[in-house]
Amino acid sequence: MIPKIIWQTYKTARPPERAIKNIKSWTTHNPHHKYRYSNDQQCENFIRDYFDTNFFSMYKSLPIGVMKADVWRAAVVY
Repeated sequence: MIPKIIWQTYKTARPPERAIKNIKSWTTHNPHHKYRYSNDQQCENFIRDYFDTNFFSMYKSLPIGVMKADVWRAAVVY
């Protein structure tokens, strides 16, 4: 079973102000879910720490952040 966690990522240590209202909505409407936020550096660290060097190299080689975010989202669910 997939754990009940709402994962979010953004490039900086704090999500943008425009996202705060949405985050509160997600946590209010899903009280049994945990909320986890990771910035770009934390995502990179996660991939490096939990996957092999080939996977990490592929992740690092992706040309744009949204592609890295997509890989990271699949990785945290995995």
